[in-house]
Amino acid sequence: MHLYLCVLVCLSIGMANCLLPGGIRRMTDEEIQNDEILLTGVEFAVDKYNSDTNSRLIATNVISATVQVVAGFKYNALIELRPRLCVQDPKTKIATCPLRMNLPTKCSFTFLYQSWVPQKYSMLSTKCLRA
Repeated sequence: MHLYLCVLVCLSIGMANCLLPGGIRRMTDEEIQNDEILLTGVEFAVDKYNSDTNSRLIATNVISATVQVVAGFKYNALIELRPRLCVQDPKTKIATCPLRMNLPTKCSFTFLYQSWVPQKYSMLSTKCLRA
């Protein structure tokens, strides 16, 4: 019955704006720019990648993203990353370092957001290619 009501609501407001459990939906550019859960998740994913690879990359563009309702929200985001021109020094804040404008690295980060657990974000997969 619950699924039937959800389908009726989706049809009445338009399928593009409705998230059915298990359904993967491509996000619009506007949604990407305004989705705080996604944007915070991208920061989380980049920080984790930098920590795991001893890198100093920063996200410069979210190229595309999908969202899926699971036990939480599962996001897959294709991100453009660029290195910072800083020496590895814990005292230096990465945000104050200038960008290196060489070819970007593109990464696909898949992460899960669950609001009810202490660690709200968890990484599921990372795939990166230097352009």
